[in-house]
Amino acid sequence: MGGSLGLRRAEGVDSIVPTRTTGATEDGTSGQVDCTLELEPTDQPVASAASGQDSSRVTSATATPPAERGVGMPREALGFVFGETSAQVKSACTDAGYDWEMQAEKARCSGTPAPIGLETLSKIEFCDDALCALTVVVAFDIAQKGANKSFLKIVNSLKGQYGTPLFTRTEVPGDCSEDLLGCVIQDKASWKAKWKWKGEGQIAAKTFAKDGVAHLAVRYQLASEKRTSQKPEQSVNTSAF
Repeated sequence: MGGSLGLRRAEGVDSIVPTRTTGATEDGTSGQVDCTLELEPTDQPVASAASGQDSSRVTSATATPPAERGVGMPREALGFVFGETSAQVKSACTDAGYDWEMQAEKARCSGTPAPIGLETLSKIEFCDDALCALTVVVAFDIAQKGANKSFLKIVNSLKGQYGTPLFTRTEVPGDCSEDLLGCVIQDKASWKAKWKWKGEGQIAAKTFAKDGVAHLAVRYQLASEKRTSQKPEQSVNTSAF
């Protein structure tokens, strides 16, 4: 896996374009939606508050699971290898120059062995001393030029590697189209998505804000069948950071 959250980089994304669509909720029920992120390159004009488009919750139609498209659950992400022992994972972290903390079967690394050029924090979980879950939290400095573009590159890298998410929800008012991360900080905009492999595991991603900083958390989690100890699957828990 490469450096962009273990995924391919995507180029040519400069803005967020609200569009109209109809989708399904996370539990599969359908519903009307008003606008969604256009996370692929586009030549359409960027909508603004003057366009009359309001903020709304958005869900996409259920997509074909990655496994059915021949895409497997990753076995490595950002230099961390699932199934490795705590000693091996600690070495990967500290050999890259980062700090390591561990209590019981949970650990933190102050970065990622494979850097992505952004501030990151890794929360690591072990099942019988084997790496079974990894949450990578990316912090975006909106004062830096290109922060929103970096966010979109990560999202497109995830989509490029694993395809359309099984579930996605976007909330973006028109006046946030050019500054999504600024609106995430203000709790005006958000994005989350999930990819799932039956019997293998899942990847869940979501934006959140803490201490005036916009973050993206991406959680890689093996299914209970792939773990040596049985634990239920979890979504991204941003309150832990």
